[in-house]
Amino acid sequence: MRNIKAHMIGKRYELIPHEFYSMRRLWPVGGDLWRRRGHEAALFEQGLKAMGLA
Repeated sequence: MRNIKAHMIGKRYELIPHEFYSMRRLWPVGGDLWRRRGHEAALFEQGLKAMGLA
C-alpha cells in the first residue's frame, strides 16, 4: 500500500495495478483476499484505459 501511495503522489498510475497483483503473494491462491487484489488490479486497469492513461 505504501508503494501505491507513492505512485499516486508521483502520478505514476500505470504502475499501480502491478502493486495489487504483487500483493497476491501474501494469500493462498484462490482465497478471498487473493481474488480481491486481482479484481482491484483489473478495476484500476479499466479506469486507466477509460481515462486514456494505459
